[in-house]
Amino acid sequence: MDTYSRHENENTPIAGNYYRIGEGFESRFNRTRRSTYARWLDDPKFNVATTLNFNSPITLANARKAIGRCFCKVDRKLLGANFQQRRDLRVTGVFTFEHLESNLHAHGLLQVPP
Repeated sequence: MDTYSRHENENTPIAGNYYRIGEGFESRFNRTRRSTYARWLDDPKFNVATTLNFNSPITLANARKAIGRCFCKVDRKLLGANFQQRRDLRVTGVFTFEHLESNLHAHGLLQVPP
């Protein structure tokens, strides 16, 4: 059972001004991050799910760069040559990578403006 205090002398706020006694920064960060991701991923604005794979061995850094280049091309196609000036209309999303050691691929949720 968790113990809570109204004083910040031990750590972090929970639901208002309450703090979990003895909770460290890492567990506080993970708890907050999980709830934030859950709310964000439940957002109905995400309208496209995708899986991107690479047909040859690739590093994580190069995979991230390839995804960035891919979406620059998508934005250019949808918004034209000056897509960088139209930030509010660009494709946004979140990706997670799997199988980093073999068959690296990424799953993503995207928000593509109508």
